[in-house]
Amino acid sequence: MIITYDSSRAITVTKKDDQTFFVKMYDLNTYQLTFEEKIGGNENDYIKTKEVEQNSAGDFYAIVYINDGVFKMRTFGKVTRDQW
Repeated sequence: MIITYDSSRAITVTKKDDQTFFVKMYDLNTYQLTFEEKIGGNENDYIKTKEVEQNSAGDFYAIVYINDGVFKMRTFGKVTRDQW
């Protein structure tokens, strides 16, 4: 878990199983979930990830992960976006 540099959000990375991780962001003023994204989740996935990094302003984030030996990076802001 990290607290953003602007102290407005808490970001967690949670492991469900070897195939699925969840990245969730909570507003620290209202405690509302503001962002949620699933990484992996398919039968053939094997995910390894650790933590979220942020820019110096604390308003843009990235998570790097390995899916069965293939490195990937996802970037995101403060609100949930459409899954692809």
